[in-house]
Amino acid sequence: MMRFASVLAITLLAAVPVAAQEGIIYSDAPSQACLEEATSDGERADCIGASARQCIEDSPVGNRRLIGALCLISETEYWQRRLDDARFELVRSFEAMDSGLGNDGQSAFSKGEVLDLMMQTWERHRDPLCQFELALSEAMPGDNLVDVACNLRLTGEQALYLEAQSGGG
Repeated sequence: MMRFASVLAITLLAAVPVAAQEGIIYSDAPSQACLEEATSDGERADCIGASARQCIEDSPVGNRRLIGALCLISETEYWQRRLDDARFELVRSFEAMDSGLGNDGQSAFSKGEVLDLMMQTWERHRDPLCQFELALSEAMPGDNLVDVACNLRLTGEQALYLEAQSGGG
């Protein structure tokens, strides 16, 4: 019974958003407001990290490295949701296009299949790239802020890319 209680507690904790687990003060609003004001792709890219920066500033004093990591992870979750939404919109639009065109002999794959392949390749590329950046940073062992910040940046950039392709954002 004790083992069941431990597994249940871990499962419930995993279901709680990162921001609630450590008492950080996080909101998607700074990134959203930045995106609403952005007038160029460069300005939109500059919005990546806006919520994490505000979170770090607003959160209670404590282990600043832990708070920084949790704020970065929370914003990465925000950009991952945006990425997932943009991907879903592209898949829907590609399904409609692919079904209406039939096989024109131009490509062995549908647009949706190519999108899936691109995303699988991107996902396999992201983690090693961030590990490489961490290695280059000469950070102390166990210091993963460089890795977490890299994941935020790459996830945000990919979300913005897919949003641009889908006409959203």
